[in-house]
Amino acid sequence: MENLNYLIIGLIKDRHSSWPFAGIAWSLISFLLRDMFLSSLFSRLRSLDKDVRRDVKRAYFAKALWGWLYFLISLGLFVVFWRFSPLETLRLTDYGVLAGALVFSQLFALAHLQAVGLALLSVLKQTARLESGVRPS
Repeated sequence: MENLNYLIIGLIKDRHSSWPFAGIAWSLISFLLRDMFLSSLFSRLRSLDKDVRRDVKRAYFAKALWGWLYFLISLGLFVVFWRFSPLETLRLTDYGVLAGALVFSQLFALAHLQAVGLALLSVLKQTARLESGVRPS
């Protein structure tokens, strides 16, 4: 336990070389939050027909590009904050970089939720057209 304490203190004090660990921690937290939002949606997709589920996932992956872009921006801003901002004397720009990372992190989650919603809507429209006999355009 004492070794872990030294490791954590070393990572916090030597921020110029510990930025990969901070980036990994930011990524893990972001993915856990994303999973909290999307896991219930994807688990409920299992109750749908296999073809519908496949179409929803395909449409989701096509529409989720903005979410991944927001994730990369938030990760980059956090790594810049971690690498170049002294914790003892934070300046206004440091708070701005951290706030930007948090905003883009929220946009990351919202973009993925929007992608799931749009994917579900497009598959529902396609299914409704097929059931009503109208050819898809």
